[in-house]
Amino acid sequence: MPVSARKQAANKLNAQKSTGPRTPAGKAISSRNACRHGAASIGILNNLRNENIADLHAIRAAMADQYTPANIQETQLVELISSAYIRLQRAEEMSTALLDATLEAMQRRNGFPVEPTPEDSLGYTAALANKDTARAWQNIERYRTRATLDYHRSVELLNRLQSARREEPVRQGDRELRIEEQRIKTENHRRRSIAVTEHVLTSNEATNQPTTPAFATPLASKGGQAPRPAADAHVRQTPTHTATVQNCDNRRTLQGIILPIK
Repeated sequence: MPVSARKQAANKLNAQKSTGPRTPAGKAISSRNACRHGAASIGILNNLRNENIADLHAIRAAMADQYTPANIQETQLVELISSAYIRLQRAEEMSTALLDATLEAMQRRNGFPVEPTPEDSLGYTAALANKDTARAWQNIERYRTRATLDYHRSVELLNRLQSARREEPVRQGDRELRIEEQRIKTENHRRRSIAVTEHVLTSNEATNQPTTPAFATPLASKGGQAPRPAADAHVRQTPTHTATVQNCDNRRTLQGIILPIK
C-alpha cells in the first residue's frame, strides 16, 4: 500500500527528533545494541570486582599498539591475546593469594603470629603441601594452562595473518609477472607460427611457378589463327604443364596455344 505524502512528511519530522546518543557513555552502549551474546563480540574484556576496567583497557591498548591490527579479524585476535594475558596475571595473583591465605590459616591454627617473618618461605612450602588446598591448586593450574595455550595460539595465528597480509603485494606482483611472461611466450609463439606459415606459403608459390614465362602469346584477331610456337616450345614447359598437355586429345588448346602431342 503506497504511503501518502502526509505520512511521509510526518516520518521525516519524527526522524529529525531522534538523533541517537550524544554522550560517550551512550554511544558506547548503543554500539552494542546488535549484540545478542558475547561469541561475536569485539569487546571481550570484563573486570572482576577487585579489578579496574581502565587497567584492562590499558592492556588492550598496549597490545593494539604493539600488533597494529589492520582488519576486524586481527582486532579480534588482539582482543583474545589481551584476554589471555590478563588471565595469566589473574592466575599469578590467585596463586599468591592462596599461598598467603593458606599460610595465615596454618599460623593461626598453630598459634604463630601472622605477621611476615624471615621464615615465611618455609611456611609457603608447607602451605603448598596442604591437602586442604590441593583441589584449589589444581584449578588454578588448569586456569593458567588454558590461558597460556590461548595466548600462544592467538599470537601465532595473528603473526601468520599479518605475515600473509604483508606478503600479499609481493605475491600479487609475482602473479602479475608470471601472467606477463606467459603472455609474452604466447605472443612469441604466435609470431613464430605466422612466420613459419608465411615461409611455407612462399616456398609453395615458388615451386608451382613455371621456369619460363607464362603463355602470354596473344590470340590472333577475330577470324585469324594464333601463331604457332617454336617446335621445341612444348619441351620447355614445366612438368605440370607437360602433364596437362599429354592428357589432352590429339589437338587441344592450352591458354590459347595449339600444341602438338608427341
